[in-house]
Amino acid sequence: MSDYNDYMELKKYYFEYLSMDIMTLEIKQLYWRSLKGSERSSRCRLENGTRCMANCRNCPRQREGNPLSLDALSETGIEAADVFSLEDHIMELELSEALADAINALSEQNRIIILLFSEGATERAIAAKVGMSQKGVNNRIHKIINILRESLKGFF
Repeated sequence: MSDYNDYMELKKYYFEYLSMDIMTLEIKQLYWRSLKGSERSSRCRLENGTRCMANCRNCPRQREGNPLSLDALSETGIEAADVFSLEDHIMELELSEALADAINALSEQNRIIILLFSEGATERAIAAKVGMSQKGVNNRIHKIINILRESLKGFF
């Protein structure tokens, strides 16, 4: 099925269910996001970069059904960037696992401190939760970061 047909079918169901008054607010929002996402995906871009608001079914630049060609991009002077590297992805996964292992090796109090710090908690808030002074938390954070840095030395 094409993007346009998917959009029209989703739109039909949305208004059908809306008229039945059986959808909760969350479901309405979910449907609306899907509906708008489908609508946006079928719209093309004009030369100035703005989204075309004309009827896509009659548009000669219509994306629907047109294959994406890297050769066509090269002919227009646009080079496609390699956005995914399996090697980088695997390295990130290994780093994440090593970081999780290093954090799990910390004492319980240090683990709580670094997790709260990583979530953006202030030193004052961390100090109140773990029963330390703010300066003590500050010193402990620096020590924990040095421990983690040493544990992950092979990655950098």
